[in-house]
Amino acid sequence: MDKIRLFYEIEMMKRLDHPNILKLCEIFQDEKWYFLVTELCTGGDLHDEIVRRGKFSEINAAEII
Repeated sequence: MDKIRLFYEIEMMKRLDHPNILKLCEIFQDEKWYFLVTELCTGGDLHDEIVRRGKFSEINAAEII
């Protein structure tokens, strides 16, 4: 992905404001890395929960959200 597309995606994420979408607050960079600052999300890793349940239906997602 080129830098123009990357920054376009970052700007779109910063503008999104929805309770079910992780909020991107800020971005910093140094010579090598980009650092994304997001809102705090508690409750564990979604991937781990999917693996634990074996499947993940819309009903399961609604229970968590």
